[in-house]
Amino acid sequence: MPDYCSCGTQLVDGARFCHRCGAPQGELIAAEEQVVEAAPSVLATEPPALPQVALSEISFHNKAAVAVAMLVALLFWLVMFLPLPTIVQAPLLIIDLLAGGFFAVWFYAKRTGQTLTVRKGAHLGWLTGVFCFVIGAVVAAINMLAFALTPDTNFWEMYKKVLLESGQQPSDVEKLMQAFQDPSSVLFLVVFSMALSFALFVLLPVLGGMLGAKVLEE
Repeated sequence: MPDYCSCGTQLVDGARFCHRCGAPQGELIAAEEQVVEAAPSVLATEPPALPQVALSEISFHNKAAVAVAMLVALLFWLVMFLPLPTIVQAPLLIIDLLAGGFFAVWFYAKRTGQTLTVRKGAHLGWLTGVFCFVIGAVVAAINMLAFALTPDTNFWEMYKKVLLESGQQPSDVEKLMQAFQDPSSVLFLVVFSMALSFALFVLLPVLGGMLGAKVLEE
């Protein structure tokens, strides 16, 4: 304990403050110095990093992605079942598949709050396309079974009528009907049609999903 304050006043024994200027003395000065020295270390401490929320993987294990893909696929077929002229059905199919992938990404972002990357947008578009293809295949199989079980109904005559109504040349239709007399030709047509349909139903929603993710990123 010093005998005199910095102001020159003589201090009383055991005084913690100067009775003239009020300056702290002895242990209080040392305590203040320790606080001042400790303060920079406290301020220099970096705050803990906030945990980053990882984007969910888009797959059949993602319930939200599956629900969105199934809903969009059902909406796609509701639009395709509208009684529209044959001439607009092919362009509508392409536009509808592209829009399906785009809308799936948009709806998933609105439902989950996650903006998908272009790669994940492609995955969601692929998922949507698979459901579109599966629903279409089931509907086609039910229609074929109904034709087969209906008495006095010739499937090939019905198919020939559909081809003629779609604008195909009668000579080409007759050649196609003759080729159908061979079972191997029928099998090839079925396999080729399924592969082509799957590629179409998957590729276009993938492109739509990539486009939707790119637009939402911006």
